[in-house]
Amino acid sequence: MELRCCVLLVLLSSAISFCKGTLIINCDFENEADPMCGFYNVYTDDADFKRSSGASSGPMDSSPGFDHTYGNDTGHFLDTDITTFGLDTPVASVISPSVLIQSGTTKLCLEYYIHMFGTALESLHVYKKVSGVETSIYNDTGTLGDVWHHRQVEIDVSSSSGSSSIQVIFQANISWGVRGDIALDDIKLSLAQCNFGLEETTQAPPPTTPVIPLDSYDCTFDDLNQRQCTPKPNSRNDFDWVFRQAFNTPNQGPIYDHTTSTSSGIYLYVPQDSNQGNDQEYGEFRTALLQPAFQVKCLQFFYYMRGNRVGNLNGYVVRDGDAAPIHIPFNKTGDQGGYWHRGLLDIYPTYANYRIAFEASRSRDYDGCIAVDDLLLMDGRCPMEEVFCDFESLHICYFTQDRTDDMDWTVGNGNTPSYQTGPSYDHTYGNSSGNYMYIETSSPVRLGHVARLISPPVTETHGRAHCLIFWYHMYGQHIDALNVLQANASTPTQRKLIWTLSGNRGDKWRAAEVHVQSSLDFLIIFEAFRGTSYQGDIAIDDVHITSTEGCPGEAGLKNYSSITCDFEEIEICYYKQDSSDDFDWTWQNGASQGLTSTGPGEDHTTNSPLGFYMYIQEDYNDIPGGTARLMSPEAKVQPVPSCLEFWYHMFGRDIESLQVYMKKSSDTELPDDPVWSMTGNKGDYWHRATIDVPVTPYTFSFIFEATRGQTFRDNIAIDDVTFYEGDDCPPFTTSAPIPTTTPIPIASSLANCDFEDVNNTMCGYTQSIHDELDWSHGSGWPVGADNTLGTADGHYLYINTHSYYQRSGDRADLYSPLLMSSDIPQCLEFYYYLSGYRSDFLMVYLTGWGQTLAIDPLFSVFGDQGDKWNMAQVEIPPMNSNFQIVFEGMYSYYADVAIDDINITMGACPKTTAQPNLVDGSCDFESGLKACNYVHMRYYDFYWQEHSGATASKNTGPRVDHTTGTEEGKYMYIEASLPQRPADRARIITPVMYHTAGVAKCMLFYYHMNGANVGKINIYSYIESREILLMSLVGSSKDRWRPAGVDLTNMAQRFQIVFEGVVGYGVEGDMAIDDISIRLEPCMGFAKEASTNFEMPGDLNGFHQYWENDTYWLWFDQYNKDSTLPDELLAGDGSFMYIDGTFFQPKTWATMLTPIMAGHAIEHCLDYDYAIYKDAELMVSVWQKGGLTYDLTIKKYATAWTHERITLTKAQVGEDFMLFFTGKLGSEGTGYVAIDNLVVRENSCSELAEPGEPGAQASSGSVATATILGILLGVALAVIIIGVLYFVRRQRMMPKDIPAVRYTNETDTNENKEISLAKDLSIANPSYENATLQSHA
Repeated sequence: MELRCCVLLVLLSSAISFCKGTLIINCDFENEADPMCGFYNVYTDDADFKRSSGASSGPMDSSPGFDHTYGNDTGHFLDTDITTFGLDTPVASVISPSVLIQSGTTKLCLEYYIHMFGTALESLHVYKKVSGVETSIYNDTGTLGDVWHHRQVEIDVSSSSGSSSIQVIFQANISWGVRGDIALDDIKLSLAQCNFGLEETTQAPPPTTPVIPLDSYDCTFDDLNQRQCTPKPNSRNDFDWVFRQAFNTPNQGPIYDHTTSTSSGIYLYVPQDSNQGNDQEYGEFRTALLQPAFQVKCLQFFYYMRGNRVGNLNGYVVRDGDAAPIHIPFNKTGDQGGYWHRGLLDIYPTYANYRIAFEASRSRDYDGCIAVDDLLLMDGRCPMEEVFCDFESLHICYFTQDRTDDMDWTVGNGNTPSYQTGPSYDHTYGNSSGNYMYIETSSPVRLGHVARLISPPVTETHGRAHCLIFWYHMYGQHIDALNVLQANASTPTQRKLIWTLSGNRGDKWRAAEVHVQSSLDFLIIFEAFRGTSYQGDIAIDDVHITSTEGCPGEAGLKNYSSITCDFEEIEICYYKQDSSDDFDWTWQNGASQGLTSTGPGEDHTTNSPLGFYMYIQEDYNDIPGGTARLMSPEAKVQPVPSCLEFWYHMFGRDIESLQVYMKKSSDTELPDDPVWSMTGNKGDYWHRATIDVPVTPYTFSFIFEATRGQTFRDNIAIDDVTFYEGDDCPPFTTSAPIPTTTPIPIASSLANCDFEDVNNTMCGYTQSIHDELDWSHGSGWPVGADNTLGTADGHYLYINTHSYYQRSGDRADLYSPLLMSSDIPQCLEFYYYLSGYRSDFLMVYLTGWGQTLAIDPLFSVFGDQGDKWNMAQVEIPPMNSNFQIVFEGMYSYYADVAIDDINITMGACPKTTAQPNLVDGSCDFESGLKACNYVHMRYYDFYWQEHSGATASKNTGPRVDHTTGTEEGKYMYIEASLPQRPADRARIITPVMYHTAGVAKCMLFYYHMNGANVGKINIYSYIESREILLMSLVGSSKDRWRPAGVDLTNMAQRFQIVFEGVVGYGVEGDMAIDDISIRLEPCMGFAKEASTNFEMPGDLNGFHQYWENDTYWLWFDQYNKDSTLPDELLAGDGSFMYIDGTFFQPKTWATMLTPIMAGHAIEHCLDYDYAIYKDAELMVSVWQKGGLTYDLTIKKYATAWTHERITLTKAQVGEDFMLFFTGKLGSEGTGYVAIDNLVVRENSCSELAEPGEPGAQASSGSVATATILGILLGVALAVIIIGVLYFVRRQRMMPKDIPAVRYTNETDTNENKEISLAKDLSIANPSYENATLQSHA
């Protein structure tokens, strides 16, 4: 007879009745309709249980990172809520719904999973409540580890008479602190006895051959007999993965495996199929069966994806018996470049046997390749490529506490508990609700106690220096030290210090940047020490470890009293606010400027949003016409005339005035008249001002007084105050913008943009402030692929139409840079995406600077244009004045609008686009880069630019090209100005070229490296993804094109050539190349001889300093009468180069290089003069082009000037060579090294007269040379006088005693020494995504 059971659900307080054998409570907390399953908190206790998940629950690192039901961070469980704790030993109780027990029931079985982890745990007690009586039935105490544990508790209800009700109560007890957490999941209560040790699952029939799960997995696929590495295909596959050795053709597969990097290695590969029938096919393989994971694990593997139409690669975990994964944590789409990439896959606890699966897709026209190799299962969480943590989530981005320290970092918000220390708000949101991490230094913490916070592991940096950016707050009278340590992820106790700062830095969040480089996965550790009292709270926020090369910028710490001030530090050189004025000047930078329509977006010192200045800003609450006065430190008596220089910025709608006064120290009132005054709007530029200071027999201060205007958007700012005591202000040589409201126009071709440059995402295009919304830079969404690359990784500009807060008809206007006028038509070509049934207008306008847009656009398109990129050509008529191009998009809800690949060319738009002819690698760039089949190499810092005429920066770059010698001719160049940073790299690569072995071949090109700050041009061969440096050009070539030849005789059959430009350390560093030609002949040689006497500054005849010096050679001017050099060095005549041990760090070195010279295996003679004073030495060595080096001599203790001659042998010079003159300072800080009159000539020294003797320089042109030198003597004298004035001023400006903050980084071996301010890594308040706005004020 079939037993039938009736189930009755009664709402609210009524109980639930069940029949015997059924589950009367069954809750996994996954039902969104009933998330607590009827469980409820006791509101009279101290704390609560809450429904949570691994992604959002629990304090610090004690809560579960995953649930038990699904084993991932999206599944739910019950968790103690630490935010409700209010007592030292809080209690949290949660009660099950009440259920009825029929008469005659004797036993119930309670099952649940518990997670108890942390050091602040007391216990979890379980009670039964039957007919109102509570009885303890089970308890756990202390930490059980970071895993879920299964519990079964049999409940005796036999004493109940008749029908009764039962509830189960879970009571958690946690000590004070945040290192304890108790969680529950998968709670079941059944009408049956517990079956201890057995799972209630249906037993599957035993397999024919039992599958034994593996506890480890390490497969390279090179041993095909290794059965555990044989992939298991899915029966639903359209195709199967196959073992494969390397291909000869890269598009068919990798040309070598990852394990051995040889063509004989084996990997797993997705085959191509020309007969594929379906539009899209899928193939999956799974690993061998693996044992249950009870902790987080990581699968490391290597993947290869190459081809124009390569498909997807997914990686995921499948628990044994499941058909599909819960989620897909690894996904890559499209071409990833022709090399193996490291892949990482986090595996959360499975509590069951599992397999790891890889699924690839291929389309019908698939001609690419997808491959994987070297699968390795590791313990612990996978390292991250990039870390960004604002500490707003409760798991704090998987940062962990060091268990070996003395105290913990604490999650804080608002004010810290201690008075006059710590932040009052976070940095992320700038309010009291945002979180940060801090150390609380109140009792019982004692002096010297340390807390360490450890980042999750981070992937190695691939040979480049990445950047750690973080914000710190160090405010209090007894702040100790904040250190940043770096450690290998595999050996976290072996640490090195990479940054440190100590002392009170003010009640302000400040940013720091640290270059981080590691060949292994690594950890970042924040280490903070407690000072002498409770006023020592240290906080950090917004930690960002980048996956890209380089840091945004660096600034120095200058905290001493000085009239000369760049305002880069909070102490502002101890300038003071006048307490008797109406309001104060504000210390600020462009990155945190509240209003972006006025005021400086960049400071004058660094020309970046990171730099600081002093400014006044209008405020709704302040009265117009009020004044703010800033007082300099006191100036001493001036016995001779002096000069004050400063920079000011006055921009807005109603700027009033800025005055400067000289106020006697003994006076209480300002003088009647200012010594300098300026009024009105002066444009969005920094302007230079100078004030002649007369002889002054009294001490005084400079007072900067600003009077506010009438409008809220008006600002006045000052920066870079310099006081030249007893001297005139120098001539105006700074390459500042022309002081006008109109910027300098650029050639139209410079506005071409594909939006792929990560360092210049907008290419100078700016947002309007007069529209209702902005254009955004993006990729992958809302348009799936860009036009340039055709992939989801490509970039474009778009309008976000998926917002509820915009109205139909709202506009987004994008302005081009100001373009030069033209007397001929021009053609604007761009691609646009306009898709959606509500699509509105996309329009193009032309406008003059500051003018309003015309009523009618030059171009417009309306409505849905399909789910594709469309090309538009707009002919720009001849323009007799400078102009801007404006792209205007109209908002319509969910109608996607985007633009890409803007290209402007001279001449009317062609009817058809001609295809460029293929060339052999030669290129004069007159038809552009693409016409020669050259391409930009991605994943570098910026791009080479096609250009004609002079570059934008003064004193650098060519004025004409080499091909035509005119301003119309084109060349390729790199721009050294912002946003480029020192050592940034740009690359272009030739098409594939072919070579016949043994045939002489030379690549001849012309380069232009004019400027004081030029970097390097490197030439590489590129063969099968491997690079070899062929040539490196350094040093200024002056303002002329110079030839260079690269020997290609020994190239492989197929090769490419890479031209790399490396930015130098300043804006005067534009470098260019032109007229690349391939010649079937040997390359021209180098100069046979070289000489310099150092008599003219900067004119070294090709001799140059080695750019990686610890320090550098200084130029001594013979006309400098104020020199502090030893008399022994001044005994000779003329100028020379020297190293000063009293100025530079001890044990540092500098090298002077000759030009590369042609050796031709012929003896050469070196003549030179030198002097060595006290603790120093000089080494002379020769370097052959092939890399061989020979040390010729080491000199010490030559106090007087000494002449030296050395004959270089044939073996030493080889075919081409350079000489190195290396001066090294000793440890005492007293030594000097000087060199002069360097002469290198062919032949043995015994066959040559000494320089200066009759016949030494004899040649057929000597008479003519002497005549020319006589004519130029007057000009030379004038140049020398100017040079003398410059260097005298420079020496007088050099600070003698510079305070410094103690710090170190990985390139500094002097960890405990004070260093120069220019290398300090403290930066206050940068914004790393500072938007540029278009203003028409």
